[in-house]
Parts: sequence; structure tokens; C-alpha cells
Amino acid sequence: MIRTSGTLLLLAAAPLAAQSPATSLESYRRARTALDAAIAAHGGLERLTAIKTISVRHEGTTPWRNQSPKVNPPYEPSPTSGLLVLDLAGGRLIWENRTLFPGATQNHTRLVYAGREGWQASLPERRWFALAQNAPSPLPGLARRLPHLVVLGALDRTAQLRWHGRVTYDRRPHDVITYPTVDNDQQLALYLDARTHLLSKYEQLITDPQTGDATLEVTYGDYRPVSGIPIPTRRVLRRAGVVVEDVRYVDIGVDGPVPEELLRVPDGFVDGTSSPAADTTLLTLAPDVYLVQGVAGGNNSLAVAFNDHILVAEAYGNDAASQRTIRILKAAIPNKPIRYLIPTHHHDDHTGGVRTFIAEGTTIVTTPMNRGYFETMARGTFTIAPDLQSRVRAPLKLETIEGKRRVFTDGTHTVEAIDIGPSPHADEMVVIYLPKERILMQGDLLNRTPDRRPRIGTPTTKHFLDWLERSGLAVERIIPVHGPEHTIAEVREAVRLGGM
Repeated sequence: MIRTSGTLLLLAAAPLAAQSPATSLESYRRARTALDAAIAAHGGLERLTAIKTISVRHEGTTPWRNQSPKVNPPYEPSPTSGLLVLDLAGGRLIWENRTLFPGATQNHTRLVYAGREGWQASLPERRWFALAQNAPSPLPGLARRLPHLVVLGALDRTAQLRWHGRVTYDRRPHDVITYPTVDNDQQLALYLDARTHLLSKYEQLITDPQTGDATLEVTYGDYRPVSGIPIPTRRVLRRAGVVVEDVRYVDIGVDGPVPEELLRVPDGFVDGTSSPAADTTLLTLAPDVYLVQGVAGGNNSLAVAFNDHILVAEAYGNDAASQRTIRILKAAIPNKPIRYLIPTHHHDDHTGGVRTFIAEGTTIVTTPMNRGYFETMARGTFTIAPDLQSRVRAPLKLETIEGKRRVFTDGTHTVEAIDIGPSPHADEMVVIYLPKERILMQGDLLNRTPDRRPRIGTPTTKHFLDWLERSGLAVERIIPVHGPEHTIAEVREAVRLGGM
């Protein structure tokens, strides 16, 4: 979950100091006046609180920032569509979303939540998963897709409501007020049009894996009346200044029936619910070859102990996950520095812990086009959620894989880092091969679930299989970043199930 600092947002607009109220009470009163005007403009408190259900269908695009095949912009856009149904009276929701992830088949999921229980399903795979009983409710976050619910949310935290002045946004004057959300204390800055009093956008501070301190911005536009309530027909999401979602609301319903059939797990779907991921543990795959399991929610990193140092493949997740990985490796393999880290590809979930290894003095080994990505990451400013590198400030040590292959050996151990790209998933995609042990590690080429049921292969899986069969490598065990190990036969089965 994205976390924010406890301080107020530093608004990216005209300076506000000269307009700021002298006292907290005055700031609250100015903010409350602006909020009351916004509630009236969005339909009025009586009308808004009387709404029992609201549904929205959307269509648009998702540009895959830091998840595209290319490491640099422009990022690959994919079509996206879906349905949000909020049963506000009953505390239930349905969130269905369909998009095309780069290098994958259609990603079509449904999330259902009622009270404190819920489930999520992958519709193409006919598989469903129960949400953890202590999981936070997704209702407040999804409700913020609608501006009138963002405005109403401020009423739940009126004591923390503050006014920050009038600024010019989109060439129009706006009153800016802030409040922390009920669900996770994210500090929202609401930009309220000074003329119409409608919500134009909200902002919150986030920590971006590559750039560090950043702004998440949601804008609403093209309002039209629906059942007496102004509803926007466009929503744009920007992360660190880059558009990551741009959708149109093509069908909006107020106080309509809830599609009860969507609240039930579809017939014939397999229960894929697994036990919660265990704490990070170390598994010995072969002499001096280790798998760090349970990284950032059940993912894997590979480690090889050479004669005088350690090589690690993958820094999945974030700073905390990488700090746990480093502690475990130092305890199991004492007196050897972690000299090399090899990420499989540039996507930010697979590189979120790289800065921690930089702080450790580790050399990052990557492909040539990714050099700039890691240079930007190394110099990022992380003050909202400080990581180890923000305190250590170690210099970046970076080396590249030239000629699509690099061999690491000390005469006893050998590791090959091989770029098998361009892959549909990433233009530069590294696999880690241990010839003596006949082990190959891969990230996102075939992701396995803990129950080991067959997965439907994607174009990325087909590319991996074709390369594997051409390579002539003796591979007996395939270790994925996601899930349990598998064999080449299981990769072939996934490709067959994908109809490729």
C-alpha cells in the first residue's frame, strides 16, 4: 500500500504562504466553507447521503510506466475497461477490470467485497481467491474514483481539515483544502474550482520506486448531470507526472439494482486461496546455492556463494524486503560481501529493492539500455519513506552485460547472466543460469501459484520456451521469481493451454 508522510502536502502550484490563514482554527473555517460549497455543488448533502448505489463503466488506456517492454518513454499503452458497482447502503462493492498487460494475454479480474469478507477472481483462468480476513477494505479507495465521494470523505475527518489558499490550476482559480483519509491516513489535497466548486483533482504524496518522493494526481473532467448529480466522464491518473491511466466513464447509474449474480463466485471456478506467505526463509538448492523465499509477499531471490563473495539475482519488492534478504544471507554466509546484484528486468516491482543493495556497496549488473534507469533510481530523493540508501548515500556501482551474456566464475562456481530479449514483456530480459547445477532462474516468464495448478501461458511464456529450446542449455530446474519451481514440461503445458 502506498504510504504518505504525516506532513501536509507541498502543493505544486503558486506559493501560498502569503494567503495562508494565521491560525489552525481559521484554516479549518476557510476549508470548511470551501468544503460545504463543494458538497452543495456536487448535489447537496441530503441528496448525496441518500444515494444507495452507484455504478460506473469505464473505457480507456493504461500506459505502463515502468512496466512497459521499453525502459524509456513513451510507455506502451494498453486498452482498459471495467465496471465499478458501489452498494453504499449495504457496504458492498464489485470491481471488475480488464486490460492487456505487456507481453501477456488479457488480464480480466473481478473483486467482490461485502462487510469484512471478499474474494477476487481471474476470469480467464477460472480461479478465485479469498481475501485475507484482516485485509483492509478496498471500498474507500475505490470510492475515490468518484469525486462526490472524495468530497464527502472529508466530512469524516473535519477536525483535520485545512485550507491552503487559492491557486491557479488549469488556468482557473482553485481553493485547495487537505484532509487525511479514513482508511489509511493518506493526506489528500483537493483542488476545488473557485467558480463551480466542483472537484478538479486531488493529489497525495507517494514514494515512487524509481524517483522517490513523488505526487499521485487524479483529475476529473467533462462533468455532466446524472440523476441530479454532476458526475465527471473522464478520469486521468498521473504518477510522478506521467499518465498511468486515462479513462472515460461511458455508463453511469445512480440508485440502480446491484447485479447480484456478480457477487457470487462463478460456477466451476477453482479455489486458489493459499495460506499466508511465511516469513522470509532460506532454502538450499545445491551446495552454495540458495533460494531466499517469501520476499515481499511470497517471491524469490537467488544467491550463490562464491569463494570470496556472494552474487544475488533479483531484488524484488522494496527496501524492507531487501534488508531482510541481506540479513538472512549474511547470517547464513558470514564474512562474504554481496558483490553483485542482477535484476531480471527493469520493471519497478522487480527493482524496488535495488537501492538497498546500492547502500550495501553491491555492484548492480544490468543490460545496456537499463543504465539510465538505475542511475535515476540511485540519485532519487526518498524523504517521505526513507530507505537505507537515503541514510547511507553510497555511490552507484554499475556494470553492464555486453554481448547479451556475462559469465561469473571463480573456478568452482559458475553463473551466467543471459539477456534473452527482446521479449514481449521487456526488451531486455535476463535469465540466470547455473550450468553445473542445471538451474535457471526467470522473472515473469511463467508465474506459478502456490497450489501448482497449471497456468495459462502468455506470448512471453511462448518466447521463453522457444528461446529455451533453441539454447541447448541443460536445464532441469526452473526457479521463478513468483511461486514454486517448475520444469520445462510445465512451461510447454502452459504454452499449450494458452493456445500458442
